[in-house]
Amino acid sequence: VDRSSSMSGIKQATINAINSNIETIKQQALERANEQKTSVTLVTFGSNVTEEFFDRSPDLLAPFNSSNYQPNGMTSLLDAIGKTMKRFESMPDANEAHVSFLVIAVTDGEENNSIEFKNPYKFNGELNRLQGTGRYSVAVLVPRGYKQSFCQNFGVPDGNVAEWETTSVGMETASQQTQVGLRSY
Repeated sequence: VDRSSSMSGIKQATINAINSNIETIKQQALERANEQKTSVTLVTFGSNVTEEFFDRSPDLLAPFNSSNYQPNGMTSLLDAIGKTMKRFESMPDANEAHVSFLVIAVTDGEENNSIEFKNPYKFNGELNRLQGTGRYSVAVLVPRGYKQSFCQNFGVPDGNVAEWETTSVGMETASQQTQVGLRSY
């Protein structure tokens, strides 16, 4: 989740969206407890990428609030996605056929601060390699008007990128759409 300075105006809506998505994940994990194990990782990104929690059981997730979501800095979107995928890849069961990963990134602006994945070819190569396994899915929500350039610049498939209106109402709508996707994953 983007926590760059530009997210300040929709801070509370973003916290609400994070919490709503966490609740949906908890419900789905409970309903599917006999079928699959679910764990959750939350990464926020501004000038730095911060792993809020990693591989945590949904029942251990606490609500987010204004003390643990403080927008500031630039937008290290590609580092957030790339580092998260690399971290998943290092998990002990990452190569098992029954294990899959869903990465959802939400940003209200353009990539402008990544270091490790600054080169779009490096990012695209990692993304293609991991998605090629059939066990990694990456979905990105970008501001209205940014989808085409994001897909072209970073090699993310068109069907994996959606646009959203960068307002509180837009965040709520994007969160509702994400929850529908989470229920079907």
